[in-house]
Amino acid sequence: MTRLAAFCLALALAVPFANAAPVLEHGARFERTQQTEAGRLRLAGTGVATYRVLFTVYAAALYVPPGTPSSQVLDDDTPRQLAIEYFYDISTADLVRAANTVLERQLDDATRRELAPAIRRFHALYKPVREGDRYTMTYRPGHGTRLALNGRTLGSVPGAAFARVYFGIWLADGALSASLRADLTSRLPPSG
Repeated sequence: MTRLAAFCLALALAVPFANAAPVLEHGARFERTQQTEAGRLRLAGTGVATYRVLFTVYAAALYVPPGTPSSQVLDDDTPRQLAIEYFYDISTADLVRAANTVLERQLDDATRRELAPAIRRFHALYKPVREGDRYTMTYRPGHGTRLALNGRTLGSVPGAAFARVYFGIWLADGALSASLRADLTSRLPPSG
């Protein structure tokens, strides 16, 4: 009986720590919570992006406030962070080309024209990535979207409309990858 009691006690003590352990996605490590300038955010999901089915290009993690339903992830007043860890070297031109390809598909002409200056400004922040590098995009309502590479801030772009559209590359209808979009929001309730 003493062994059973000791086992139960050890298990009870281990459970909170198991929930705090980082999530591994294809070798990339993502913490379950992030303290950001937008507040404390909780991991909503992780996933990978593949190229031509054969190559896993990066792993990504989405963070939002606890209790945020998936239907509100892109709302103007929802803080959010997207972390992307790359498994290959990628040029700035290829990063911009991939983003523009999705934005062309998602946006109507009027929205594209309206947000073109903000999109160009954000794209000018990009640097080439090497294997193991991590970009982090953080949206703080009322302040804008900050881009960081390996924890170093590169700059930010104001505007809720820009944030909604740019995070939409991964999270809106017509996203870069439907399966990645589903994975990134997999731990969220469907609606509020």
